[in-house]
Amino acid sequence: MTREMTVCERVRARAQDPATRQKTAVRYYDSLAGSATTLSYDELVRIAERVGRILRRSAARGGDTKTVSCCGIMLEDGADLFVCQLASMFAGLAVLPLSPRDPARRLVSIFEDAHVSVVIVRNVAGESLLREVGGDVKVWLADTLLATFRTYSSPADPQDGRKGCVASHAALIAYCDSKNTAHEIDSESVVFCASSHMFDPHFTDFCSALVAGATLVSAAREITLAKLSGILRLSGATHCLTTPVLLASITDVESLRACPLRLVALGGETMSKSLAQSWLNVGIRVVNTYGVTECVAYQSFKEITDPVREDTRALGDPLPGNRFIFAAEPGDDPNIEAQPGRLAELWIGGKQVCDGYLNRPELTKASFRNGMYRTGDIVKMCEDGNHIVVGRRDDQVKVSGQRVELGEIEEAIRRTCGIFIDENKCVLNKYKQLVAYCIGDCPKGVDALISESCRFMVRKEVPQHMVPLAFVFVEAFPVTPTGKISRSTLIDRTVEYHGGDCAVGFGKFGVDVARIWSEELGVDVSFGDCHFIAMGGDSLAALRVVQRVKTLVIGRDGTTGGTFGEALGVFSPAELLQRPVLNDYARFIRVHTASWPKYDSDADEDKDGDEDEDEERRLSRGSDVGQRLLFSATAAGYENVVKALVAAGVSIDPKSGSTPLHLACSNARLGCIRALIECGASVNAFGTRRRTPLLAAVSTQACSAPIIDVLVEGGANVSAVDEDKQTALHIAARVGVSSSVIAALLDQESMSKTKASKPKPRLGINALDGWGRTALHWAAVNGHRNACKDLIDRGADIAIRDHNGETAREIAERRALCSAQERPKGGRPSTWGDIATLLGGSGATKHLKASFA
Repeated sequence: MTREMTVCERVRARAQDPATRQKTAVRYYDSLAGSATTLSYDELVRIAERVGRILRRSAARGGDTKTVSCCGIMLEDGADLFVCQLASMFAGLAVLPLSPRDPARRLVSIFEDAHVSVVIVRNVAGESLLREVGGDVKVWLADTLLATFRTYSSPADPQDGRKGCVASHAALIAYCDSKNTAHEIDSESVVFCASSHMFDPHFTDFCSALVAGATLVSAAREITLAKLSGILRLSGATHCLTTPVLLASITDVESLRACPLRLVALGGETMSKSLAQSWLNVGIRVVNTYGVTECVAYQSFKEITDPVREDTRALGDPLPGNRFIFAAEPGDDPNIEAQPGRLAELWIGGKQVCDGYLNRPELTKASFRNGMYRTGDIVKMCEDGNHIVVGRRDDQVKVSGQRVELGEIEEAIRRTCGIFIDENKCVLNKYKQLVAYCIGDCPKGVDALISESCRFMVRKEVPQHMVPLAFVFVEAFPVTPTGKISRSTLIDRTVEYHGGDCAVGFGKFGVDVARIWSEELGVDVSFGDCHFIAMGGDSLAALRVVQRVKTLVIGRDGTTGGTFGEALGVFSPAELLQRPVLNDYARFIRVHTASWPKYDSDADEDKDGDEDEDEERRLSRGSDVGQRLLFSATAAGYENVVKALVAAGVSIDPKSGSTPLHLACSNARLGCIRALIECGASVNAFGTRRRTPLLAAVSTQACSAPIIDVLVEGGANVSAVDEDKQTALHIAARVGVSSSVIAALLDQESMSKTKASKPKPRLGINALDGWGRTALHWAAVNGHRNACKDLIDRGADIAIRDHNGETAREIAERRALCSAQERPKGGRPSTWGDIATLLGGSGATKHLKASFA
């Protein structure tokens, strides 16, 4: 039996054939202006062979000859991306796409799964990320003839980890030939590659185009997202395989009527009837595709000719060489097929079925059987012969077009938030929002601060699109009659979430930007700290938003902004995604569009209310998200959230200004104080006005004796003074704390006197501050009779005079006789009269003197 030629052999044959060797194989556009980078089949193969030899030498260090070895490619676009993909195959390596945007921890887990011999990066940032990942590069053999396609997902059981699929070259070439036949791609075709390099269709579009002798066209990712219509026209593309969401970003479909484009294939999610009809109206064929990575990209083909009558969810016919089996419920036996009108689970057999999951034998055994793959997709067997995909059996969902397994998210939540979350269940609700329902030690419902803190921590473990919008705390999960957790009930629940209580800034302009966000995201955006990505935004939603903001600022014609390339800087989707908080984005646009026609505004429009911020809001704002969340959680008293944030690497001692411990003390959050001290917070750090945490603690009437005890036990200096030379006793007396707090402070002095060991710094009851006043003076000034009595009982000297020459008694007498405007707000003359009497003076008040007159 003759062996089928591999992709590598077919491409080499194109490069050697005089009829095709000089034909363009790859054309890459860096912009819509200027020339493209082109590579002929001869150039592509020669360069890829040279790079492949380098990769082969790098990998040939001995090792396990039975192990699939991978070449990690961390290039998001560029002609060199395709060269490296082909070079990896020439070197006998499995192609492993990597994202420079993934957190280091996720890359570590990927490297643990795959035997990575070399990683190709774009820049220094990629090198730095890999250094953070660490570990030794594993050895692989040059003759490993396998191609690896990696999905960014994991099984529902988190212990199974993430998974990568191993497909033989035979499966890959089978797909290439089947796709080219079904889509009618030949040597005269120009195939536009619209997928991200992280999706397997990117790699398989490349391979299938070369196998057909066609020209593959690609563009910078930002251009593909922002100007798909323009690049399709410029490139002369005849075929394009993409997602319905990306295709829907083209609003000028009519402009493509006269272009060479003759077929668009849509996959990844359901297309709308209106989208299909709009393309059919301009004479372009529309195809619905279905596929799973485990069987190489796509396995079905369904041409839509009448979307009004046809169901655009229909599965269609399998590509040549593939076989669909519809297993009757419960779907675990492909030998028992479902009857019409029933639900079935789809199994796929044939040439495209992969060999299994990379280094996951148990998972492979569970999903692959006798040359078939169990997809987990549920299909409705219609009476008319159609098969409609209605959902998944497991917990796998699609978020922003990417396949996600909820178990991986739930495991990330357990790892990062397990201190205060006992159990969690994630769902993609009916509004397509990813929500985590949790049971744990937090207020029930949705708390914006807790949600944002959880998002911050989970984001360190998984990519952005896998981070839940909100974390909803419930008493218990809903259950089915059989006692299982009812995800369907959770899916149907409505979550009311907002980013916090920060007002929308920048006047009418900010309000209009918020309105645009609301309309494009389909959720209420009414707070200045609403997070675009958290509210469900992605790159395509960002594109729609920035287009509307540009119109808002410069007018509909947009001519003032110059060409597309010139305007891209400010109105690029990337600028929004880099600053996804509403007020931050509004500020950026206003600052960087000064030369555009001025947007109608009030004189005070640009003020965003920062002038009157109190200390707590100033601290909790911060430039670092983690620091801001730690300050906010501390102020709110969420001690377990505080512990989790610190465990996630947030610093507890900022380089300058007040620390989280200061804020915990000033808000009398005993639990947070304990937690921060246990985590190593400095109990003697200087904050604003040189106040230590102890001084911050006694600055509120809510302070308690246990707080003093915890701080002192932690090593707090009881004799510390602030920039006004006030001790904790001065501040406590001025504020009017409870008698137990004053006693706790003074007891520390007694202990320092009696202990034979190294004496502690003493807290003098008669110490003078910058005004020459004692604690007794301040208690008298502010009308705190109980504090005065406590101090006198502990031996305070009532005869000491301050810099104005007054004793505490004389201050009390003066306050008793002064007008209401001169006394603290709400203070009654009798308050100071009682204090004066307590101090041995006259208890006469202004009202009493008036009655004697």
